[in-house]
Amino acid sequence: FDPPLPASKIAALDRIENGPISKVVLRFDRRFWPSDMSLLGNPGRQRRAGRSYFVPLYGAVSLPGGASSAILTALFNGNEARELDRRMSGRAEGDSGGGLPATVRARVDDYVRRNIMADLDEIFPGSAGFLTGWRVRSWANDPFTIGGTSFIRFEAGGRSRDAATVRQALADHLPTLPLYWAGEACALGTNPWSVHGAHQSGRAAARNVHAYLELPTG
Repeated sequence: FDPPLPASKIAALDRIENGPISKVVLRFDRRFWPSDMSLLGNPGRQRRAGRSYFVPLYGAVSLPGGASSAILTALFNGNEARELDRRMSGRAEGDSGGGLPATVRARVDDYVRRNIMADLDEIFPGSAGFLTGWRVRSWANDPFTIGGTSFIRFEAGGRSRDAATVRQALADHLPTLPLYWAGEACALGTNPWSVHGAHQSGRAAARNVHAYLELPTG
């Protein structure tokens, strides 16, 4: 940065780490989950974190053109996300329809069927046969994100409220006007994680920008 960032910002940024998260959008030729399901979690003894499945088109019967709305989004983190990122061979995005080199597509397809579809088939027997395509988003392989979600690195001797202090220092725009800060790492409310935190901090930054632009010039 030019001019250089204040020491408070540099110290806060030094405490922020990125964790791996990857998403796989799955398309099926029919819906096999209950119509009132919007989110599905499946924790397991062998996994540090359970897999999660979202219904992005909750309530939709069909898509324009008559396409099926039978779509689930699988969310992975930790070691499972790292494995998917590795199979993507440094690519941030691709799909089963040819958006990846054949060798990479085969590795990812194997991952989808061995992990995701085996998981869903355990919950909904027979569902593996309904898969018609997938699309992967690897946030760790994206040069503009380099990770899926942020967290505050713990330091020996630290206190639980240190995380809030770091977030406050990162979100504070006064030392860097007219540069404002937003993103999940800047969230100060009850949802300092992922989409909720990013949305919350973005709204806060927008309000501050609006107030700044309305200040009278001297």
